[in-house]
Amino acid sequence: RDRTEQTNDYNNAAAESTPFHPDAGWVVGGPKPEAPLAPEIEKIAEHGWKKHADEIPEANTQEELEKVVQETIEHATEWGVRPNGGKYWYDEVTDRVVVKEPNGQGTVYNPDNTGSHLD
Repeated sequence: RDRTEQTNDYNNAAAESTPFHPDAGWVVGGPKPEAPLAPEIEKIAEHGWKKHADEIPEANTQEELEKVVQETIEHATEWGVRPNGGKYWYDEVTDRVVVKEPNGQGTVYNPDNTGSHLD
């Protein structure tokens, strides 16, 4: 089985078994949200660089972090909607989350350093 099939199975199971994270109200699963536009990815990486750069050692510059953001979204194994309408993508392999808020802002971080990826 390829990664796409595994990801689809994971998200279908998550959507059927746990449609809401019990503590945070995040809706898990459903159709994968469209990737943010390039200017939004730049804003997401800018915030992530300021607050979480030390959590992502493979990014040595903000520009490299933009690539990490794109790869996290592309390879996401889980996605959904936050209570405020923001979108998130989580890559279980890298244990990394990308969040895009409704206003186009967002962040990228590794939840191992900050707690559950749905907090």
